[in-house]
Amino acid sequence: EIPLRLVGSEMCIRDSQWAEPATKIFNTIIESAKWPKDWKREHMITIHKTQDPRMVKDEDNVRSISKTSFLSKTLENILGDWLLPMVDKYLDPGQCGGLKNTSVNRYLVKLLNFIHTAVDQPVPTAVVMAALDLSKAYNRGDSMGIEDLYDMHVPSWLLAIICSYLTERTMTLKYQQANSSERSLPGGYGAGTWLGGFLFIIKFNGICMRPPIPRPLSGNKAIQLKFVDDATKAATINLRKSLTPDTQNRSFPLNFCERTQMMIKPEENLLQQELSRFVEETSSNNFVLNQKKTFIMSFNFSKKHAFPPEFHAGTEVLEVKPVLKVLGVMLQNELKWDSQIENITKKASKTIWRLRRMKQLGVDNTTLAIFWKSEGRVHLEANCPVWTGAITKRQSRSLSRVQRKAVATITGKEYEKGCSDLKLEMLPARRKQLSMKFAEKTVKKSRHQDIFQMLPNPPTTRKGKKVWYEPVSHSRRHQKSPVPYLSRLLNNNE
Repeated sequence: EIPLRLVGSEMCIRDSQWAEPATKIFNTIIESAKWPKDWKREHMITIHKTQDPRMVKDEDNVRSISKTSFLSKTLENILGDWLLPMVDKYLDPGQCGGLKNTSVNRYLVKLLNFIHTAVDQPVPTAVVMAALDLSKAYNRGDSMGIEDLYDMHVPSWLLAIICSYLTERTMTLKYQQANSSERSLPGGYGAGTWLGGFLFIIKFNGICMRPPIPRPLSGNKAIQLKFVDDATKAATINLRKSLTPDTQNRSFPLNFCERTQMMIKPEENLLQQELSRFVEETSSNNFVLNQKKTFIMSFNFSKKHAFPPEFHAGTEVLEVKPVLKVLGVMLQNELKWDSQIENITKKASKTIWRLRRMKQLGVDNTTLAIFWKSEGRVHLEANCPVWTGAITKRQSRSLSRVQRKAVATITGKEYEKGCSDLKLEMLPARRKQLSMKFAEKTVKKSRHQDIFQMLPNPPTTRKGKKVWYEPVSHSRRHQKSPVPYLSRLLNNNE
């Protein structure tokens, strides 16, 4: 049934003068199932993906963001509060973006836990990973999202409102100082609107959600994670059972991965099967895989067993990368964090020059400290729950060195005294605090509470009561990985 009325207190509009007329407008839209024409006009702005805006050559170098009416956004949020409880049980558990209680950190923790757990097994095991990217995904939105919502038992009156929302949409584009004329939008979901993101998640939801049957006899496993329109697939390879002599005549000298002259058995190549299935299902859903931004990474720590990581999506052979940026975090095939630490220290160091100029212009220390926290330190602690437990003392000193420069620039005092005056926490303590906060949030109200396992009968030891299961580690590498490290933090906090 259609809700009869919306009270003003349910809205995000605090001004009582606007709440009552806006509520009447919303009720009229809901009862008539007709979205206002002016609210269907998208004012699109472009954000360049290149470091220098002058290097933008074509539409692949920019990202379009849609801006719509404020009241339209408010009504979309209200519809979202009704839609999410209806479809939640049908959503892919691997979706880590665009929904409540999801985040980039949870995506990366689940991915790294799969990799670390596999390569830490007593049986020599490797992991191959594919980072997948869709080309102009939001622009390919169509009515299939409505069909999926119908299959999820969304009531017809809500479907009628969404159909009206998607019908006869228009757009104007602003780029630099130029504005386009109003154009018709025959398809696509607005990137930047709530319903646009929600409908895209619904359409992308069913792709490769269920694992294929039968599964490989060697016990190889696979995982798929999504972050809105980005996806990552990873699969294990049993190096004793899944390899066979290489049938391809390769030119000498062989590279490092080809040194054993072995290859993956086709029937055991789970990642290739998943890639073929992904290409097939994306094509049937009118998506296009961006093969220029789809890469392969191999994690193999065995000295005796090796194989060439050759995979293809469609007809194109995918490039293998030793270092890959996944959702802003630099992953290395050695599972070390040198590239990530170098990347974030470089970003944070760019703030020091601005601090010096602001200091010369007479800005007070309190304002400078706030600026450092929001513009500099934020880079040094980005995604810290993912890598805090695994960085070395040298890498920790590299991070602290940047804040030392910032404190010296602001106060001209020693590091400890300057941090005390500015009320800045030491970076190691702050990283531990943020990691603890992330772990507590995950176990309390996250969609991915399966990251940590609660013990049915928690044992009491001399160090206290262990409530959370700490995975058994066969190497220091696994012991310092995210899930074991965060599990120890949770147990130490009990």
